[in-house]
Amino acid sequence: MQPNSTAFRLSDFAGAPIVRAETAEYASAERQQSSSAGRGLMRPTMTAAQILVVIPTLNEAKSIGPTIERLRRQGCVDVRVIDNGSSDSSADAASAADAEVIAEPVKGYGMACWRGLQDLPHHSQWILFCDADGCDDIEALPRFIEAANSGADFVLANRLATKAGRKNLTLPQRFGNQLATKLIRLIWAARFHDLGPMRLVHRALLDEIAMQDRGFGWTVEMQIRVAQLGAPYAEIPVAYHARQHGKSKISGTIRGVAMAGSVILSTIAYHAVSRHQRTNSQKSGGDTR
Repeated sequence: MQPNSTAFRLSDFAGAPIVRAETAEYASAERQQSSSAGRGLMRPTMTAAQILVVIPTLNEAKSIGPTIERLRRQGCVDVRVIDNGSSDSSADAASAADAEVIAEPVKGYGMACWRGLQDLPHHSQWILFCDADGCDDIEALPRFIEAANSGADFVLANRLATKAGRKNLTLPQRFGNQLATKLIRLIWAARFHDLGPMRLVHRALLDEIAMQDRGFGWTVEMQIRVAQLGAPYAEIPVAYHARQHGKSKISGTIRGVAMAGSVILSTIAYHAVSRHQRTNSQKSGGDTR
């Protein structure tokens, strides 16, 4: 396997194939010199106990405790809950479940996720993002870990790949995710199929990604950056559970759907324009960074 191969499959991995975007706009010197998948195979085997879980929460008092309990049953030890200005007892419920609770009063999904990445424990080399509403398929975590140990630096939940996942996604969610991922495929040649919140990311890749979005564009920006960097990734078919408590901040209202859709499309447009400008600069002999 050549270091600059555009996509690859690990023959000894029976789960999701590990792939890379067919084109990468730029990469660190380390990525240019060696295959990220090869580095993944050489790193120590990771277990759930070595993952830091980051959970942004806003008024999820009834579901955050059970979500943490499910993570514990999968072997997760370090769970960090970011309370994004809840008016209910979400923070108390998370604390009662023995999670680390951090307050982030500035509203925004990306803002809460970003806060959760500050002051990371030295031993935490993998970060799992998931939601507090109990909808994510936490029980699929062993397959995420298997994919990571087989070479993926980024592992994403694909809810659209299963009947159980599609059933509990609203029509606007399904349409929006399919539109966004098709645009990412068209522009950056990365074959994602979902923008789901549950994702496992290597710490070194997060450093390279250098997330900027602090709102609903967080998930799509991360996937665009994975494509731009040519990082190896895998998608895991998962279920998606019906919400048991409360109402979704995004899909629960027409305003939320419209706002999230607008942010996601504008994020894609911003990075696409930036890509075009870098290409033109490169053709004219200017600075491509």
